[in-house]
Order: sequence, then C-alpha cells, then structure tokens
Amino acid sequence: MEDTLGQVPQADGIILTGPEWGYLPGITGPEDFLGPLPATAAPLATALGFDLDRLIAAQTRLVTRLRKLTREAARLGAGGGAFATTTMLGNDPGIVSWLTFRARALSKFLLAVHDVTERLGKSRGKEVKFGLNPLMPSLAPLAGYDFPGLATVCDMIVPRFGIHHRGTDGLYGLLSKWVAAMNEWSSSLWEAESFEAVGALTGLHLPSSDPAAPAGQRMLSLRDFERGYPEAFWREVMVPEARRAIAQADGYPWRVLPSVGTGRRPQGGDPVGVADFRRLLDAIKEGGVRQVVYHNYAHLTSGEWSMLSEISGTAWRPGSGTQSGYEPPDL
Repeated sequence: MEDTLGQVPQADGIILTGPEWGYLPGITGPEDFLGPLPATAAPLATALGFDLDRLIAAQTRLVTRLRKLTREAARLGAGGGAFATTTMLGNDPGIVSWLTFRARALSKFLLAVHDVTERLGKSRGKEVKFGLNPLMPSLAPLAGYDFPGLATVCDMIVPRFGIHHRGTDGLYGLLSKWVAAMNEWSSSLWEAESFEAVGALTGLHLPSSDPAAPAGQRMLSLRDFERGYPEAFWREVMVPEARRAIAQADGYPWRVLPSVGTGRRPQGGDPVGVADFRRLLDAIKEGGVRQVVYHNYAHLTSGEWSMLSEISGTAWRPGSGTQSGYEPPDL
C-alpha cells in the first residue's frame, strides 16, 4: 500500500477487492466455499479463540450436510429466518463457529489495513481513505464478510452490484452456480428445492422470469436465468439490496458506492443491455444510493456512456456537444 501510494501521490485513498474466503460451490481452489482450512491457520484460530481441529471437523460435517440435503430440510430452510436456516444445517454449533471464524479472521485483517492507512495518512500529512469492494450484502457472508461491521473500519463500501449471468460475481451467475451445485450434490433434490436451499443460505428468493408464471411466483428452474430480469426483480431484489447496503453502513448513503458493470461482457458474463443497466441504476437509486462506481471502464460502450452521462447531467452524443472528441473504449 505504501509503495502504491508513493507511485500515485495524488491518490487520497485505496479500495481493496479482497482478500476474502471462498464463496463458490463445487470448484477446486481458493474460491471454493467448502475448501479445506490450511494448517497454517492454526495460530490465527488460536488468537481468535478457536480450535483449528474442531473447525476442520465442523467444516467436514457441513460438507456432508450440504451434499446430502433432503427435500424436507430444504423446504424447512425456505421458511426463512436464522433459526430455519440453522435447522437446515443440522443445528450444529460447530458449523456456526466455522462461519464465525471466517468472519472474525477477515475482520481482523481489515482492521489491520485500516490501521495501516491511518499511519500512512499521518506520515503523508494527508488523510488516506480506506474502501472495500465486497459482494452485495446478502451474498457477502458467503465470502466471510461481516457487512455491518465494515462500517467500523471502512470509510467507503463499494459493494459489487453486478447482476449478470455466468462470468464472475454477477447475481444471476453466482446464484445459478449454487442452485446447480446443490442439485448435483443431492440426488433427492428437485431444482425447486435447490432454489429453496440457496434462498435459505443467502436470504435471496428471486422472482420467476417465466412470462407465464403467476404474479408472486419465485424462480424454480435454472432455465429462468436465461429469460432475463422481470420487473419484480428490480422491485423485490435490487431496491431492498441497496437499502440493506446503506442500513448496514450505519445509514449513511454517501459511504456506499455500489460497483456496477454491464455491457457486452461484464466480468466475463453474459451481456447486460443499456435498458437493464438503466433499470439497475433506477432501482439502487430508489434504494437510497447517491453514487456508483462503473466497472470496468475499458468495456464501456457508447450506449452505456450515453445513458450514464445523461444521468450525470451532461448528455454525450457521438460527434456533437461538449464531448464531441470522445469515444468510449468498448474494448
């Protein structure tokens, strides 16, 4: 951090993306939610008041529980609330301890980064702000984030509000991976029960995108992810998620700057058009958000920039106006 700020002296802050615990299902590597804790974690576990062997044993039970989840347990978890979800996971206090360890370990690291930025600010005679780029509030616990606790160590919270299917970190893509994994792990689950189990883990129940579905029906099939975003998605998912982000940032809208990205290949995912981008911005604005960060600039298209610049106050049109010499990179 010191080296980076030395190379870019005009910077007045940093925004970190990670490190974070694995939050993806059914893969191999550091991004695996069920990946094993390393033996090197023993000193940290001890310092935080945990026993590594017990944490490893609890994680093993969690793996077994998720891979053998029954239809009855999934339906019970879908009832909502912490108690229903805990019951779905077997009322196992060890699993709760494993989740708590992940959150406390990450919080300890972030507190250390906060202290470093304060020291750097004092040495430079200039405040250095600390920002973090976690997953959106409902998904953040999967990666070990204590989202409400971030407000105590971060000046800015830049949650990832991508909605794309496939690719990295999009809401549709991440939830579809979890539903598919749950369905593959347990032969007793239908897709509908897999959706219910994932809803219990994340608190997110997506509205159906099937045009023939009755009003109020939840998404029940992986095929629904291919049908785009129904109007209920913005109202029932994205508006509350924006409100949740602000509420968990001590209620200060200026501290929350969602990271949004759409276009042809958002984070390597499926395209998200300008119309849906506008709906996304309208939804999070309705949720109380005042500013966003666009990610990533290299993929900015003419359509997105035309809409973004209009919202920002000076509409861009190719070949005319105050920005006539500019063309979005659209790489």
